[in-house]
Amino acid sequence: ARWCRSGFYGAKCTLVCPPRTYGYNCKKTCLCQNGGSCRSNGSCRCPSGYKGKYCQHKCPENYWGKNCAKRCKCKNGSICHPARGTCQCGLGWSGSKCNKECPHGRYGPDCQ
Repeated sequence: ARWCRSGFYGAKCTLVCPPRTYGYNCKKTCLCQNGGSCRSNGSCRCPSGYKGKYCQHKCPENYWGKNCAKRCKCKNGSICHPARGTCQCGLGWSGSKCNKECPHGRYGPDCQ
């Protein structure tokens, strides 16, 4: 059997390892979680909203994006989406940052 460089296989070593595999001749199983993808050395490339060696950690509250590096701008107890940074407003609030009080006579999520 021919030994291709890590991340490749095939008669001419030009085929990229299938998903969830890596290493020489793609013999190792990728351990990345939550939609993370394996690099040729087995380290993980995490999707937006996750971090950690195996992408096992969801972004902590008030952080979002790649490696959870961005700070959320959500106000008034709203929930920040860990991948997109969008705000889900709590009762009595609306607006992209949940910083607008519901008008008189309106209530509930997004003042609906």
